Amino acid sequence: MTASPLSILPNLQPTLNLTIFAVPKPFLGQIGIIQRNAIQSWLHLQPQPEIILLGNDEGTRETAREFGLRHIPNIQLNTHGTPLLNDIFFQASQQAKYPILTYVNSDIILTSDFLPTVQQVITQYQQFLIIGRRWNQDLTEPLNFHHSHWEQNLRDRVHQAGTFSGVGALDYFVFPKPLFSQLPKFAVGRAGWDNWIVGEAIKQKLPVINASQLINYRDSSKPRLQPFTRTSFRSISRNRSTTESNLSPRSFCGQ
Repeated sequence: MTASPLSILPNLQPTLNLTIFAVPKPFLGQIGIIQRNAIQSWLHLQPQPEIILLGNDEGTRETAREFGLRHIPNIQLNTHGTPLLNDIFFQASQQAKYPILTYVNSDIILTSDFLPTVQQVITQYQQFLIIGRRWNQDLTEPLNFHHSHWEQNLRDRVHQAGTFSGVGALDYFVFPKPLFSQLPKFAVGRAGWDNWIVGEAIKQKLPVINASQLINYRDSSKPRLQPFTRTSFRSISRNRSTTESNLSPRSFCGQ
C-alpha cells in the first residue's frame, strides 16, 4: 500500500477520545510503583482517555477504584493461569466507550505527544495499526505528577541514561474497533503474538505505523509518516525511501 507522507505537527491540540486497556501485574513492590506511574501518565493525557484495567491480580481492583478507572475482573486464563489475549481484546472491543483502542503494557508511561500523533494518523487513515517500542529508564520512586515539569524532567532522564528496547517486542498497539477483536488464544507475556498482529494487519493491507522514537526527542524539523509493509520496529528515520513509517508517541518503561 502507498500513501502520501504525513507531517506531524508538534503543537497540535488533540480532540481525540480513545480507550486505553491493560492487564496489570500484581501491584506489589517495585512493579506496583512502575504501574502506578504508568496509569497516572495515561490520566494526564488530554483529552483524558477512558482507561480499562482487566484481570483480578492483587491491587487491580483497588487501583481502579482509587483512580476512577473501569475494571473488568473476569478474563479467561490458560491452564497455567496466564490471561488470554483473545478474551482481553474481545472484552475491550465490546465494552470500550470510544472507537479507537490502545492496548498498552501496564508499565509504559505515555506522554503528551501520544494523542496528537494518533489523531494525525486518523486524519489520513480510517483503518490502521500503530505500534511502538519503549525506552527503558530506572524509576525507583513514584513520579510527582503535580509538578508542572514532570514530563520534561523524565525526558531529560531518558536522554541522559535511557536505553532503547530490543527489536523483538512491542509495547503498545493503537487501532480502531472492531479490528483484532478475534485473536488466537495467545497468552499475555508470551513471545510471538505482537508480531502476529503486525502480520495480520499487513495481510489485510492496512497501514502499519511504527510509532517508536520520533517524538521521543522532538526537534525543530517536521517528521514524516508513511505506512510500511515490513516491520522495522522503533527506528527513527527522516526522508527514508522505503515504505516504513516512523511516527512516534513517546513511551517509557521503568525497569
